[in-house]
Amino acid sequence: MVAAATAPFSLKRSILADVAPDGMYLLLGPRRVGKSVEIKRTISDLLAGGVVRPRQVIHFACDGLTSADLHHLVRLARDVMTAEETGPRYWFLDEITAITKGWPGAIKYLRDNHTGFAQDCVVLTGSSSRQLLEARKALAGRYGTAPTRRERYLFPLSFREFTATTRGPDLPDLSPVRAADWLSRASREGVDALIPWLTDLGTSWETYCRVGGYPRAIADFLTQGEPSDQFAQDLWSVIEGDALQQPGFVTTPTQTSLLIDGLTSRLAQPVSVRALTQQVGFESHHTLESRMSLLEQALLTWRCYPARRGRLYAAPNEQYKYYFVDPLLARLASIRNPGAFATDTSIVTEQQIGHFLLRQRETEGEGSVVDFTHLLFLRTPNDREVDFLAAWSDGVAFESKYSEGRLGRDTLTSRAEIQAGSIRGVVFATRGELRLDGDMWMVPAGILAWLLVR
Repeated sequence: MVAAATAPFSLKRSILADVAPDGMYLLLGPRRVGKSVEIKRTISDLLAGGVVRPRQVIHFACDGLTSADLHHLVRLARDVMTAEETGPRYWFLDEITAITKGWPGAIKYLRDNHTGFAQDCVVLTGSSSRQLLEARKALAGRYGTAPTRRERYLFPLSFREFTATTRGPDLPDLSPVRAADWLSRASREGVDALIPWLTDLGTSWETYCRVGGYPRAIADFLTQGEPSDQFAQDLWSVIEGDALQQPGFVTTPTQTSLLIDGLTSRLAQPVSVRALTQQVGFESHHTLESRMSLLEQALLTWRCYPARRGRLYAAPNEQYKYYFVDPLLARLASIRNPGAFATDTSIVTEQQIGHFLLRQRETEGEGSVVDFTHLLFLRTPNDREVDFLAAWSDGVAFESKYSEGRLGRDTLTSRAEIQAGSIRGVVFATRGELRLDGDMWMVPAGILAWLLVR
């Protein structure tokens, strides 16, 4: 909290502002994204507002615990340390997913068999979705009566949050535009309202594609112009030591470097698992797939499947695209080793537009952001691609065309798919071209990203 208070920017994300007694909430997000800070800010607000007394609040970091330890923790904290308190307790169990086995069953047992704990407000945070399916099954019916979201995700700052923290332009407070509402009057009004800041948003977008949305990276940028090498190494340690080094998995430093470089060089294109397996030096494609799954479970990467021809549903047995969740993660390989692949703004633009679409979907469909069947790409009969589309976007597709000059031949694939009835229209994320007419819009990437998600 002291470090957050002395940071060169202030941003309160308030993702836990509505927690209440008998409710149980699961907050997931990659490491170093600020989950612990949000917990402590929530506690501070509860105390400052007089909502609870200090000894009703129990905060504990669960790294190093076992599932059996959870039983002891609850009995000791509720029945002994706060035994004289009345009213519900507010539990904040940080990094519960660090308990690699059995925590969902332990929480289920406590909610079922400990009367007090069942009526308490319980907030669980974690940096892995590894046991998410087990948790959903075990905790079903035990989230309480509060009509709020049970699963919540905290990712690096969105572009809109980034502009707020980097002393960007004072932009109007507009609601995000749903994917299905693009190409409509509502989206036109949103774009028109931002046109006076077109140049500022363009500059900010290129900065965001370099710096990303991790709070520490933004603090470094504001004080020294770039994310520090130290923080880049911290993120690398998260990948190398936390995500990839799991029980039963051994990944050498060389393999980690080759894997991240190989994934970076393949951003925005279908991944050949066989070729990447050979490049990294894994013994089989099963080994590669297991490491890629670990990165996804650590909420550092996401995959985009092709749509089945004629259906907006995933084809998981075909080549998929692979992306990081943040621009800085896409630069890590080249920051650590200048000989590694250095991605460019056009590729990062595609990555982030896709991830913002996923994050938008999460606001309407809980768990969408970790279920990679909700956002797809379209492979055309002549082996070309349309970057992103989904059943929930009502036929509106999204393409990244971040290049100089007007788009000409780049629109031919989209036009053919519109004529074939595969899509209703396309929104192109451009570098500067702006055109809002017909069924193919050109929207500068900064404006599009700002309007997709808060």
